[in-house]
Amino acid sequence: SVYGDQGGDWVNENTPCAPNTPKSRARYDAERAWHALAGDGVTTVSYRLGGIYGPGRSAIETAKKRRSAAAANGGEESASQRARERRSFTSRVHVGDIVRVIMASMTLGEKASEVYNVVDDEPAPRRDAVRYAENILGLLTDDSTMTTMTTTTTIVREQQGRDSVNVEGNRGEKRVENTRIKTELGVELQFPTYREGLDALARGDQYPFETSSS
Repeated sequence: SVYGDQGGDWVNENTPCAPNTPKSRARYDAERAWHALAGDGVTTVSYRLGGIYGPGRSAIETAKKRRSAAAANGGEESASQRARERRSFTSRVHVGDIVRVIMASMTLGEKASEVYNVVDDEPAPRRDAVRYAENILGLLTDDSTMTTMTTTTTIVREQQGRDSVNVEGNRGEKRVENTRIKTELGVELQFPTYREGLDALARGDQYPFETSSS
């Protein structure tokens, strides 16, 4: 979110930050404050994370909740969920790949860069990830529910000019590059898109939280 609205263009770690919501400005101020403390052999690294998902927190849970909500009240979602639904691009990352990036950067020590974008290879709309999860679970919403959801989203879009300032989900459109974690850290993402991540979660994969029995 610290990059603000870039009109859907690609951004990387060298893109000037332009946070445009209170939360994103607070994040950027905190990042700068941490870097101001660096020195005397202390290395400070900022990890700019995409939307984090993993075991117990993913589009699979969203799909299940959406189905339950549809049955209960016609598919109404929260204001923050509707705000996320408006975005054309959402950068996300599996928590397991976050661990990979952090571990890799620690091995570089003071040679590590100050900032790393930690996202997967495919910025994609939230609705695409949820629809994929629905397919995995066999929970495809029926036509009547989809009509209700579409109508709700349309109404919210019409109101966007009035309430977007107060909605943290309206952080602008951008696609976030992850080249630096690959070229500098040699990280090979285990979950390069939401599809691999959701497939693993549907199989019960608990990485990186699973413990070894040995």
